[in-house]
Parts: sequence; C-alpha cells; structure tokens
Amino acid sequence: MLPVIDELTRDRSRISLVEANHVIYELIKSGFRTRTPDSDQGERINLVRIVK
Repeated sequence: MLPVIDELTRDRSRISLVEANHVIYELIKSGFRTRTPDSDQGERINLVRIVK
C-alpha cells in the first residue's frame, strides 16, 4: 500500500495549514483511488479508505 502512504505523507508545505488539513481530512474521510495490476495484465482501480 505504498501509494496510500505516499499520498498521505506528500509535501504540502506550499499550501496553508488549513488547506493541507482539509486535503488530509478528505483523503481520510472519502478515500482515494489507486491502480493495481490485475490478472488480465491490465490495471484495476481500487478505492482505498483509511477510516470505514
């Protein structure tokens, strides 16, 4: 689940603390989509949620 960790720990120092907090809150609340390889040599899009 490295894409999940990468997205949550991405550098947000160029935006305000309030905006950075909002971005993290939305990621935790709504989740985000990641791509993983599937058995047909394609990609599968998954919704990853931090809190259910």
